Amino acid sequence: MANPLQYEHSPYLQQHKDNPVNWHPWGAEAFQKAKSQDKPILLSIGYATCHWCHVMARESFEDESIASLMNELFINIKVDREELPAVDHYYMDAVQLLTGAGGWPMNCFLTPDKKPFLGGTYFPPDDRGRQVSWRKVLLHVAKVFQQQRAQVEEQAKRVHSRIESQQTESLNSLLNWEGKGNRFDIEALMKQTQASWDRDYGGMKGAPKFPMSHFYTSMLQWGLKIHDDEILSFVKRTARAFIHGGLFDPVHGGFARYCVDSRWNVPHFEKMLYDNAGILKLLTLLDRSSGHPVVRWGLKKTVDFLENQMRDEDGLFFSAIDADSEGEEGKFYVWTYAEMNDVLGPQEYDLLNSYFDISKNGNWEETNVLYTDWVRADQFLKEHSLENLDRVLAKLKVASRDRVPPSTDTKKLMDWNALLIHSLFLVARYSDLQKAGDTALKSLDRLLLEAVSSTGELTSHAKKGDDWYGEPTIDDYAFLIQACISGYAHTFQHAYLRQAESLTEHAISLFSEDDVALFYSISKDSKQLDHRPIAYFDTPYPSGNSIMCKNLHILGKYLDRMDWIHRAEKMLHQLEDKIQKSPSALGSWLDVIIQIQEQNHEIAIIGPKAKDWGHTIKKEVLPGSIVMADSQPDSSIPLLDRISTEDKTQIFLCENYTCSMPIDDLDSFWKQYATNNPILHESKRNV
Repeated sequence: MANPLQYEHSPYLQQHKDNPVNWHPWGAEAFQKAKSQDKPILLSIGYATCHWCHVMARESFEDESIASLMNELFINIKVDREELPAVDHYYMDAVQLLTGAGGWPMNCFLTPDKKPFLGGTYFPPDDRGRQVSWRKVLLHVAKVFQQQRAQVEEQAKRVHSRIESQQTESLNSLLNWEGKGNRFDIEALMKQTQASWDRDYGGMKGAPKFPMSHFYTSMLQWGLKIHDDEILSFVKRTARAFIHGGLFDPVHGGFARYCVDSRWNVPHFEKMLYDNAGILKLLTLLDRSSGHPVVRWGLKKTVDFLENQMRDEDGLFFSAIDADSEGEEGKFYVWTYAEMNDVLGPQEYDLLNSYFDISKNGNWEETNVLYTDWVRADQFLKEHSLENLDRVLAKLKVASRDRVPPSTDTKKLMDWNALLIHSLFLVARYSDLQKAGDTALKSLDRLLLEAVSSTGELTSHAKKGDDWYGEPTIDDYAFLIQACISGYAHTFQHAYLRQAESLTEHAISLFSEDDVALFYSISKDSKQLDHRPIAYFDTPYPSGNSIMCKNLHILGKYLDRMDWIHRAEKMLHQLEDKIQKSPSALGSWLDVIIQIQEQNHEIAIIGPKAKDWGHTIKKEVLPGSIVMADSQPDSSIPLLDRISTEDKTQIFLCENYTCSMPIDDLDSFWKQYATNNPILHESKRNV
């Protein structure tokens, strides 16, 4: 008989609806049961494509005897971390305080009033080496709760107080900001990270290796800004390592969540939408500057993967694809020598083997992950083309249709979709993959149509089937505002700018307080937690606060909102000490620093050719510049409120609202722009 999860939207919760465990969703009903029955709460948090979540489910949550223990001793709650990120964040903080480590599945034991007192991650069903069995954990926790209740309550109080005090201490340090507004030494911040660079294999030293694409994107932006060959070379090596290594799936396209080894060879095979959105942005900007065929190859295959495998009929994108199929991690993606030879002829196998480091005995658990390296790939390109390689890979793709595919988490998240939409707009801006812009525009319009109310507020966080549900977060607002700004840059239609302005007003109203420049993760009306967190460190994708900071600054420039510009500056400088101490952990903030602190231009174009010229100019100017274009002046937008001759198109090159005399042709504009940006590459100017 199905448990209460049968009524939930989340594919992850649906995976557990037939467990013999009497799971409840996060909500008032479960909390009331815990209080009325005076039982501890077992909170289990995971997500639909989590490998170890599947393992623990098979071993323990589907076991009748273990489920009986759980039902007898606890009120059991299942949470999809992607649906309730603030809940996940709070209890992950608790588990890390209690154990010194974290991860998913995350299992946390709470008092009936939801305060955590014990926790951990994966537990085996029976003792396994030093790992204590889940059965023993359950019995021990229940015994402690019953026999040492005072100590349990005290422990829960300490953990909760510690989490709150950490935020209070953090907020106090922000509130004590004295407005010094020192300039950041970006070069010093970059050098601070160099000790961790893996100059041999790319990325940061050690294992596992995560893409951290937002950090490398910030590095790339700075390297391009000052023409630093050392930074550019390292970012290029890292991005190519993503594509050469097992992180990238050359058969089906797309990137995995991380690699378990230091050489980027063996992935944890699940594919997350946010990782592919971030890597897509990095590859787009790198392709613009380097034009390397492997980078372009990875970029195109990723766009194809997202459009053909991750996109639903409504134009929105699914959350993730699982690592497991038929109960085995990676089974869908790896190939034995015999399997490859059944599909390929001898010459085709030889071509495949000349690019990938594959063998008869396999390179991972007697199978082959399709990975290569820098040297091997460059040698291949001297003798063959990537088009020929694609023809061979296409045969493997056809053969894979006979395999059982991994499952897809088909919920569609507002923040992750908006993050990808922004990246797709950049693909269209800087490459010949113009279809990406059409895809982004349709997806953005769908989000605005379905999930924004008539008063301009976001209504929901996620969509499953035709239903939108869940409380919007600051990440939802931040990434959607960013997507709207990108939508304006793609179309020069003012409606997207006004939508971004409206959403920003609501974000300020719902997610901030007068004394703190940063934004809270959940709204002031939220009932999710008793504790209202503020998050500014990056996760695998950029902090919502960093994106809001950049949004405020850009919109302030577009709309002459000095209050928003000042708030963005205050947000940035309130985090000055933290950025100085941990620049790589706040990598997306480095991009914000470049946006706010470094020389950037506002470019206004008015006249009959304005939009055509605008599309040309926006492709070539340095990142951070603001480009606006319209066929006629617009008094509602300061940059476009200019006197212009009706039959003539004119360009105004401005910096901090001090503008040049009108420029009447593109050649003259590029010459003047280059004078103001002496490091701009000649090859990148459309003279």
